Amino acid sequence: MKYASELNQRILRDMDDSVLALDNHGRIMYMNPQCQLLLDLQNDVLGRTYAEVFFDRQDTRNDDFHQFLVDAVLEKERTHTGTVSFTDTQNNTRYLQITASFLKNEADHEANGVVLVLSDITETEVLKKKRYDASVVFSCVIACISIYLLLLATLDFLQIHVPTTILSLILNAMVFCFSLVIYRKTEFSYEELGLKVKDYKASFLPAIGISIALVALLMVVKLLMLRLAPGFFPNDAPFWNWNIGIYGWVGYIFCCIIQEFLARSMLYGSIRKLFDGKYAVAVAMVLSTLLFGAVHIAHGFMYMAGAIILLGSLSGMYEKQRNIWGVAIIHYVMGEAATCLGFIV
Repeated sequence: MKYASELNQRILRDMDDSVLALDNHGRIMYMNPQCQLLLDLQNDVLGRTYAEVFFDRQDTRNDDFHQFLVDAVLEKERTHTGTVSFTDTQNNTRYLQITASFLKNEADHEANGVVLVLSDITETEVLKKKRYDASVVFSCVIACISIYLLLLATLDFLQIHVPTTILSLILNAMVFCFSLVIYRKTEFSYEELGLKVKDYKASFLPAIGISIALVALLMVVKLLMLRLAPGFFPNDAPFWNWNIGIYGWVGYIFCCIIQEFLARSMLYGSIRKLFDGKYAVAVAMVLSTLLFGAVHIAHGFMYMAGAIILLGSLSGMYEKQRNIWGVAIIHYVMGEAATCLGFIV
C-alpha cells in the first residue's frame, strides 16, 4: 500500500498535466507542481477554499474559469469537460482543457469532492485562431479581387470607359472597406499585418538605397532603348517628365500604401499562414504576386507585368522585414520614376 501510494504521488508529480483536487466545501486538498505553476499558486493555499484563494484577487478576466470549477463542485454527479482561458498575475493567458470527475467515498460511494485535470492547449488554440484569422483575411482578399474584376467586366460589357486613376481609387476604397472587416473580425496585431513602426531605420534606409539604385538602372535602360528601339518613346517626349499631376505625386503615396497592404498584409500574410511545410514561403510569394498582378489588368499588359515583377522582386525583402513601409517606399519611387521616364503612360 505504501509503495502504491508513493507511486501515485510520483505519477501525479511528474505528469505533464495539472491536477487540482477540491472537497465538497471547495477546499483545495491537493495540487501537483504543474498546477501550482500554471495557476500561480503557493503551497500555503492547501486547506483553504477556492473562493478565498482566487476571488480575493478581484480579477474578472478568469470568470469563465472560476464558473467552470464552481459548476464542477456543485454538480458532482456528472463529468464536466470544457475549454476555458486563464490569465495569471503576470498577464500571461493560457487556454486550458479541463476534465472534472467526482471523488467517491469508499464507504458509501458518495461523492466527497472533485478532481480536475487541466491540460495546457494554448499552442493548439492559438494556431487555430491564427488560421481562422488568416482564412478571414484570405476570404476578404478573394472577395475584393472578384468584385473588382466583375466590375471591370461589367464596364467593358456596357462599353463604359473609366480612367485608370478612377479605377485605382475604386480599388483602394474597396481595400479600405475590407480592411475594416479584417480589423473587426480578427485579432491580428499591427505588427502581424506589417504595420509596425518600431526600428523604422531597419526598413527605411535600405529602401532608400535600393530605390536610388533602381531609378539609376531604369534611366540606363531608357538610354539604351533610345538607341536600340528609338520608336518606343514619342520623339517629342522629354527624357524625364515632371508634369504628372497632383494625383501622380500626392495621391500615389496613399495608393502605394494601400496596394502594399493588399499585396503583403492581406494576400501574402494570409496565404503564408494558411500553408505549412518547406515551400510555404515560395507558394505565398507566387500566389500573392499573380493575384496582385491580375488586379492591374485594366492598366494594360506593361503595367500588369511591371506590378508582377516589382512585387515578386520585393517579396524576399518583406519576408525578412515583415514591414510594408520599406517596400511601399520602393513601390512609390519606382512607380514615379517609371511614369516620369515614360515607361508608364
